Amino acid sequence: MPVEKFVQLFDYLDKANQGCKGDLQLTVRFLEEHQCPVKDVVEWLYKNGGGCDCEVLANVEERFVVMKIIPEPDIDEG
Repeated sequence: MPVEKFVQLFDYLDKANQGCKGDLQLTVRFLEEHQCPVKDVVEWLYKNGGGCDCEVLANVEERFVVMKIIPEPDIDEG
């Protein structure tokens, strides 16, 4: 799933404001509505600390933020 789609998922979960029910109900709904590979994405989320909707925000979103904050080193081989 493209990074942009993950960002949309995080925004969707932030705005849902339904509280976490200890499952991925909202995440799965988003994935289905956006025709994303539900099984593959859910497996990836579990492996990366996203076992429920609130953990997707708390753990998985954090990984994406860190990736954007820490730039790749600029190595000048000149």
